Amino acid sequence: MANRKNKKRIDPRYFLNETTHRDELEEGGAIGHLSREPTDRMSHSNRPVDSYNREELQQALADVVKYEHPKYAESLPEWMPQWIEDVKTRAAEEGILN
Repeated sequence: MANRKNKKRIDPRYFLNETTHRDELEEGGAIGHLSREPTDRMSHSNRPVDSYNREELQQALADVVKYEHPKYAESLPEWMPQWIEDVKTRAAEEGILN
């Protein structure tokens, strides 16, 4: 006889309406824009762009390239265009941006 004492079990009735759309997520389909990127990016820092050191500025520039992709155009927060402009300006001042 199986010992099932004190085992937490998930009741599947609560998940009947859930579906998976893995093929759409992987292809960037209709619900692909809902996925959030990790928050370890420089754009999610509370620090002003002027306080970034050279390494952080290079990382921020890498983020800018990604965020300028049309795939992210609809899902960017309203403050992001100003942040992108600030990063590009600072990178030009530092001589990083060609």
